Formats: sequence, C-alpha cells, structure tokens
Amino acid sequence: GVLYLPSSRFFQVAMRQFKTVDELVLYKIAFHSVHDLRRVASGLPNLRSLSITCATWKQPSTTPPSTSYPPTPVRLTMLRIDSEAEWSQDKRSIYFLEWLTRSGMITSLVVAYLGCCMIQEHTLLAALDNMLRACCHTVQEIGLSWAPNPDLDISSCGFFTQ
Repeated sequence: GVLYLPSSRFFQVAMRQFKTVDELVLYKIAFHSVHDLRRVASGLPNLRSLSITCATWKQPSTTPPSTSYPPTPVRLTMLRIDSEAEWSQDKRSIYFLEWLTRSGMITSLVVAYLGCCMIQEHTLLAALDNMLRACCHTVQEIGLSWAPNPDLDISSCGFFTQ
C-alpha cells in the first residue's frame, strides 16, 4: 500500500489513542515523504518493536530532507530494517536512520537487524555507525546482512573496527 499522512495534528492525536500497540510491522509500503515514516514511527506512544520490510518511496525526492531531528519519547527495544538497495541509498532513508539516532528512539535498543543494505557511499555507512554507537550499551543482538562497496573504507567508522 501507499502511506500518505496529511500534515495536520489530527494524525498524531489519533495515533496516541493506540496505547496498547507495542509492535508495528510495515511491509511493502510506499511512503510519500520521510516525515510520513517518521510520524508513523513516533506516533504510537508505547511502540517497542519496529519492522520495516521492502519499503519504497512513492516518487523521486525533489527536495532535500530536513536537517531537523525532532525528539520522541518512544524507545524501541527491537528494530528491523530489510531494504532494497534503492531504498537504502535514498537520502530520505539516510535521514530516517539519522533521525532514529538523534531523536533518542534507539537508545534502549536490544535487538538490531539491518539487512539487505547496499552501502555504496560514506553517508549510509556513517548513519549505520552512529546508530550502532547510540545503542551500544543496551544492544544484545545485532544482525547485519549488507554488502559494502569494495572501494569504501570502513575503517573510518569506529563501531565496525572495534
């Protein structure tokens, strides 16, 4: 399906009513914007498990993602992202990974599974490195299934060289 959220406060207020929802699985969903994905992930107040599989972007990005990273009270214990190369290389996806880190959403992460990423440039590698560093004190299980560009030097990212 396609997920498009109007930019009104109604969605956030409506999502807060689902207080017992602690797991969200997004499978084969196309997002119009990175803000739609961010608002869904932070809209459920007791969300603990987020799984994003085979997500796509509805249309090519015409504007760069925002440089603001709004905080959220949501704290995940499980994160699973299985993406195709096209999704993981899109700047909106990289912004989302950065937002997960900077918003505080992954500071309590216990399980992190990041699969099928094609790391072609340093920005995605840096975003993954920052994510894993942000949860290194709580994470107990990490699953990585990705292929880095052979020309990319991963020694610049501390988490992967420790």
